[in-house]
Amino acid sequence: MFSIFASSSLRPAPAVNLLSTSKEQVRNAVKKAGGNKQALASKTKLQQKGFRMKKTYEEKGKEKHDGVFYMQPMPSGRFKDPIFDKQRTVQEFPSIRPEELTENLALGTTRSFGPTATTALKAYGVPRNVLVDFRVLSAPGAVVRDATLRLADRLDKAASSSSQSTRLVLTGSGGTGKSYLLLQSLAYAQSTGYIVLYVPRASKLVDSSTPYSYDPRTWTYAQPKYSHQLLHRLLTVNETSLRKLQLSQDLLADDGSVRLAKGSPLTDLIDFGVRDPAMAPSILARVFQELAEQTQFPVMLAIDDFQSLFCHSTLYRNPKYESIKPYHLSLPRLLLDYASKDKSFKRGAVIAAVSGSNTNWPVTLELQEALGLSTPRPVNEYVKRSTDLAHFAEGLENFAVPEQLTVDEAAAMYELWSKDDALHTGSNDELFLSKLAEASGNARKFVWEGLLQTLAT
Repeated sequence: MFSIFASSSLRPAPAVNLLSTSKEQVRNAVKKAGGNKQALASKTKLQQKGFRMKKTYEEKGKEKHDGVFYMQPMPSGRFKDPIFDKQRTVQEFPSIRPEELTENLALGTTRSFGPTATTALKAYGVPRNVLVDFRVLSAPGAVVRDATLRLADRLDKAASSSSQSTRLVLTGSGGTGKSYLLLQSLAYAQSTGYIVLYVPRASKLVDSSTPYSYDPRTWTYAQPKYSHQLLHRLLTVNETSLRKLQLSQDLLADDGSVRLAKGSPLTDLIDFGVRDPAMAPSILARVFQELAEQTQFPVMLAIDDFQSLFCHSTLYRNPKYESIKPYHLSLPRLLLDYASKDKSFKRGAVIAAVSGSNTNWPVTLELQEALGLSTPRPVNEYVKRSTDLAHFAEGLENFAVPEQLTVDEAAAMYELWSKDDALHTGSNDELFLSKLAEASGNARKFVWEGLLQTLAT
């Protein structure tokens, strides 16, 4: 009678027995096991008990970085289609110059951010939608709009006055170009001698994406990792200016000893936080304090995704698994203090932008009422409001970004993308006007749903 146990193909392979095999067989088996005789013995015991060992493969020919395996680029010989024969021309734009913006000479033209501002953007980062545009374009650039000139005028006035008089929030529907205007104002501020501090994604401060711990000294939850990154970026972008500033008071340790004497360069203070991430939240707060009291350089604080700081509850949780308020987190609280009337820079400005496309963090009622924005549904005095958030939003000025591009601005944008070989059909006035009308003047729709989709139409 046929038995399944009599079939040699279904029997488990005999394990290597170290006691009954010759020395040569043992030596070969140990060599296959990587030279570890003890590991081979344990593997043999597991196989005798019926366990099947999982074979491990070594990755070869791939570069490992932070747990991610990156593919090697495809050889150029594989690109045989004629479309790859055409070499792409990298566009070169003139940099943003202060005298051109103040005299309205650059209105309706494309300008790059300049080498200094480009270094700042690489250090701080940019919002995702702007990053995608920069990846598609051969070189980063932006069209100078009328709103750009108005922001430059406000920055000129803020350079000699307190930031209390210049607390602007760029508002408008999604795709109107608020993030680009914020980047242009940052580039202009840096070219005119400002110390710039930029937070491109404030939503990352409240979405529980960074470590946090409770600090009983400040009664807030410290965020050491992001504070450490912000200190490093601040030093990278503004090192020349920060080296000229000096501490106004001694930096004391917990035991009262002096860790850094009064009159030391501000860069030495930042180095403490860079070297020790655990100290970064307290060092960052002290750096803000020093920047607020000095009058040698104006300071610009730029924040994108600003509405996320006014959320009623963050994704962070306390030990009782209760939602932590944004003003109970160290970094959002620091930014809210200097964006509100509580604290200010003696010289400088605070310019923020709300995101209309980030539906996870919509504009709350407190911020809408402070900025005079229309609410999506009727509200009355019986609707519950947060007194703390209303306090932080008090006095903020609404800087409304136009919903539609002017014809000159749209023409400059059309020329920018057409010269960069983004159009798949012939360039003509009919195509320009039809795509502008289809987008209703919205900048993002004009590019992504109009010009870049000419192949489909």
